[in-house]
Amino acid sequence: WGHPFFRIGILVLRDQDFLYDATATAHGTELHGAARLRLRLLSEERWWLILLRASAVDTWIVPKDPQLFNRQLQARVARANKLYHLERRPLQRKMRDLDNEAEN
Repeated sequence: WGHPFFRIGILVLRDQDFLYDATATAHGTELHGAARLRLRLLSEERWWLILLRASAVDTWIVPKDPQLFNRQLQARVARANKLYHLERRPLQRKMRDLDNEAEN
């Protein structure tokens, strides 16, 4: 997830993005080239990033109660996504225009 106008984002890294086992305490910090390049590109564009490991997030958010993922809730989420569809490119263009206006 990212907000292009404020240049803040959350980057979730999978276990495959690490050179070693991501659950290891000492050896799970080095990243593969693609993930490292993505981080470097975003940091050069002055993004503020929060890095999260997908395996850690999964253990935090998996609900203990299966009722949390019921069909009624899934239908409501699907309906909301259809009603309030986010079109990324026009929004990015609008944010860039606002950024250019602020600089002038």
